[in-house]
Amino acid sequence: MIDVIILSKAVTAVHQAFTQSTIDTINGTKQTPVNITVIEGMDGVGYIGADSLMYIEKPFNYNHFMNLGAKGKDGDVVCFANNDLEFKTGWDVAILEAMEKHNLDSCSAYCQYTHKLQRWSSTGIVRIGWGVRGEFTGWCFFMKRKVWEAIGGLDEDFEFWCADDATVEQLQRGGYKHGLATGAIINHVSGGQHTLNTLTRDEKEQATFCQIVKFNRKYDRNVWGMGKG
Repeated sequence: MIDVIILSKAVTAVHQAFTQSTIDTINGTKQTPVNITVIEGMDGVGYIGADSLMYIEKPFNYNHFMNLGAKGKDGDVVCFANNDLEFKTGWDVAILEAMEKHNLDSCSAYCQYTHKLQRWSSTGIVRIGWGVRGEFTGWCFFMKRKVWEAIGGLDEDFEFWCADDATVEQLQRGGYKHGLATGAIINHVSGGQHTLNTLTRDEKEQATFCQIVKFNRKYDRNVWGMGKG
């Protein structure tokens, strides 16, 4: 069983349609058991085809909301997903096969937009590595539940930007193995701007550049050349 956790904030009908489309492409292409949970930031918004729906009112925090969605589920694998995705037929089989064959603790899927720009092809190979927006795709990634539990959940110090960088740090420091399954195709339709457009100006500042400063300070990195805090 794969537990898919989708984070959504349907401030307009367009945003709601993005989330519904993501759900529809999961249900229309899955070939293995999948349980879909939507974490929704707008009270009263509903979706067809979701197995469960959680309404949240707290300030935006990507990793915190994802952890809330993952708790109490039974799937051996957890998928942490944005709400602006397009799942292609065979995604689940390719992910599970890659994780089993290559003994992966976490896994990402090929995006026909982002990865094509990097001149990577969907050949079916598994690329082992940790490159953010390369082998590791923060908009949608899979993790063994026992690994998610072992690392203490996703690092909730990070609200949006650097949430993926922090997850990479957690997994690397724990000695885990990650790969990009190029035979699994999950497209990131809006490239991240969709989520940012649901936030106020102050929220955007807090969710973006402030997160880089915090990440560099906590993990002793120099993301975007902004220094180590």
